[in-house]
Amino acid sequence: MPNTTGTPTVTDENTNEAAKIDLPCDNKMRIVPLGGLGEIGMNMTVFCYEGLMFAIDCGQMLPDEEQLGVDMVVPDFEFVLANREKFVGVFLTHAHEDHIGALPYLLQQINCPVYGSQLTIEIVRARLKEYGLASTADLRAVEPGEEIILNNHLSVSTIHITHSIMGALSIVIHLPFGNIVHTGDYKIDPMPIDGKIFDYHSFAHLGEEGKVIALLADSTNANKEGNSKSEATVKGPLEQLFEQAEQKIVFAAFSSSLHRVQLLLEIARKYGRFVVPYGLNMIRNTRIATSLGMLHYANEVMIDPARAKELPPEKLVLLCTGSQGEPMSALNRLAIGDHQDFNLNRGDTVILSTRFIPGNEKDIYRMINNLYRLGTYVHYDRNTPGIHVSGHAYRDEMRLMMRLTSPKYLIPIHGETRHLVEHCNLALSMGFERRNVLIMRNGNMLVIGANGIERGPDVPAGRTLVDGRADIGGVSEVVLRDRKELSNDGILMVMLVVDRLTGELLSAPDIVSRGFLFKDENEEFFEQCKQVVVDSFSASRVEARGEWAVVKTTMRRTVRKFVKQKTGRIPMILPVVMEV
Repeated sequence: MPNTTGTPTVTDENTNEAAKIDLPCDNKMRIVPLGGLGEIGMNMTVFCYEGLMFAIDCGQMLPDEEQLGVDMVVPDFEFVLANREKFVGVFLTHAHEDHIGALPYLLQQINCPVYGSQLTIEIVRARLKEYGLASTADLRAVEPGEEIILNNHLSVSTIHITHSIMGALSIVIHLPFGNIVHTGDYKIDPMPIDGKIFDYHSFAHLGEEGKVIALLADSTNANKEGNSKSEATVKGPLEQLFEQAEQKIVFAAFSSSLHRVQLLLEIARKYGRFVVPYGLNMIRNTRIATSLGMLHYANEVMIDPARAKELPPEKLVLLCTGSQGEPMSALNRLAIGDHQDFNLNRGDTVILSTRFIPGNEKDIYRMINNLYRLGTYVHYDRNTPGIHVSGHAYRDEMRLMMRLTSPKYLIPIHGETRHLVEHCNLALSMGFERRNVLIMRNGNMLVIGANGIERGPDVPAGRTLVDGRADIGGVSEVVLRDRKELSNDGILMVMLVVDRLTGELLSAPDIVSRGFLFKDENEEFFEQCKQVVVDSFSASRVEARGEWAVVKTTMRRTVRKFVKQKTGRIPMILPVVMEV
């Protein structure tokens, strides 16, 4: 599949014609995942039926260590933009960033309705304010069980599910020849913190009708046998840590883990402590959930930093983000003694109530080591079991979902390839026919009709790398390559001052080294390098010196060859010519 990067297409004129494939009105549903398959994050699946197109979720993904300086990764919207006249909306399953984080980048180019639970919509609204899009966005809150009519033959409804955040929904697509169920992220929690039970009945009703054509189901924990633990089971281990803590407590969680925040508020209240939220997203999400009546005791227990400074340490809980070791996060700043309001002291307790996201381990353990150096007691899932549970279904819950809905076809989604394959094998062990379990890749098209299922043509589906402001554009492969080169071998700037009239050098070249060699310790090398520059410049014809691009290219090659011979390294060579 193509792996495109760069600025998303903005106008129809610039749209790649390869993305504008034929979508006939033939009473068949076309399913095209643009993200979330073969990877964790960037979830987005497009559905096309009878001249209409819509998406379920529009998420981002964290960059990997090779994507230097990239803030986030979002889907390539080329297929959607090429069919913008057909696109009628986005349905959101919940408010985690891997399901909503790319919305600002899509809504900059297509202003369409966005549907989700009340909490999801309010979190999205707050996010869009950061991009100046909230006032024009068409945001529509829906209740579980509500049906949205798209045309006479197509509608979408929602089912309440349990997950690590409130307001999570499964999406049901109703067609003349049957239904398609998209689970979203789910677990079957028998003791949800908010008391809202997983809606077994609605799933079972769909299954009893025998009209579920396809089940698109979360595969994240397809390699974990049994049932996931209830969110409520975290309360006991956390209470033990509160019981033992004699001084300040720092509690780190994902800003969207509002069930966990609710548990924290209850425990803090029980032990006579006050909670101080830190981090932009944590403050924003807790305020939204409180305003919607979803966080109990928040007004009683939560306080601001100014009031917190008046209280003794044994009365405080600092609630913050940063469990993944993010350099600028509140927790990491506390770990290095650089927080504006508080310091950590010997005997304080730090609780990381999250999982370690693969790829972040180095940063996390660096932060944990700094916390230990301060003399704090540090608790995380690997040394204190039970203080975190997954928000995704285990294999027994996946079996139950398949039994409840009785789908003809299973399409594993949301997971790396190993998760999708494990989910496939689980279905086969339950008696599914091999031809009815379909592993897809981003950009594949599946065509479902009354008479069966078939593959359609692939569509463009890659990644757009975002760095900085959303409206400036993405990051190209060339930029990434340059950044990697700079990080590995540094940069060598060769600066020449030239007489504008004669084309002759007015002074010796100046060479600036950054991230390559320290000049004071390698004076002989840099003097030799200057002579190579002079020789290269002198060898150029005077007539050619007005064409500085040619001169600089020749100089770059000559200097690179010399540097490689002498050091074995290849820094970025950047010639600069100033005419005076």
